[in-house]
Amino acid sequence: MKKPAMYSYPTIWIMVALLVCCSGKSNDTRDNGDAADTPTEGDAEFSLEIPAEGEEEADAAPDAAPEANDGTEMEAVADAVADAEADTASDATSDTEGGGCDTMPTGCCTETCPCPVATDRCVYSIGRGRMGVCKPASVNHPQCWASSDCEMGEYCAGSIICPCGSMCFIADKEGICTSAVGSCCSPEAECTTEFDCLVISGTGTCHAVLPTPDCWRDENCEPGGQCEDASLCNCMMDCLSRPGICRY
Repeated sequence: MKKPAMYSYPTIWIMVALLVCCSGKSNDTRDNGDAADTPTEGDAEFSLEIPAEGEEEADAAPDAAPEANDGTEMEAVADAVADAEADTASDATSDTEGGGCDTMPTGCCTETCPCPVATDRCVYSIGRGRMGVCKPASVNHPQCWASSDCEMGEYCAGSIICPCGSMCFIADKEGICTSAVGSCCSPEAECTTEFDCLVISGTGTCHAVLPTPDCWRDENCEPGGQCEDASLCNCMMDCLSRPGICRY
């Protein structure tokens, strides 16, 4: 019968050393695993996660969308306000000039909003196309409110009419019908004071310098105005001139 093999002392020491090393590695592995699985409070507070470039753009997109929606809503509101203002202006114009005339100031008139009193007529003291003032339809010649009250060859001189909506310190006053034409004229034979030499059909004739809004020609009106209803005759013709009125 054989005896069991006996280990020598060097062999025993080598085995003990191996057991100790293996035991230490096992404990390190277990400890490292626990540390990795259980984050500490400090790690949770200071850990930073850097997103990828594509993820950052995707996260920013939801924030940009509300700004676009807000801009669209503001534009829609602005458009609605502008439309409302345009409608209001259109209604006001229709009431004043389109026949309603509800907003016409007292004593004022236009071509589409005549004077409410049947015995009055609209006198355009600053020209047609602008607001006029209601005055009696008839006056006793030679008194006048406008040149249309005078005879052929005359114009209304000295009348005072405060324009509609204006504040004047002088009361309205009738004028007097005065001669609007004179003799023939030429560079050698000039017109008298308050008359200009107008060349009509090749012949110069003295015509009165007219007050606003009366006119002989367009150049007597303010810029943009046109002279309407003027009748011009020269000194060699058997007729008399009559002033027109400026339209704006």
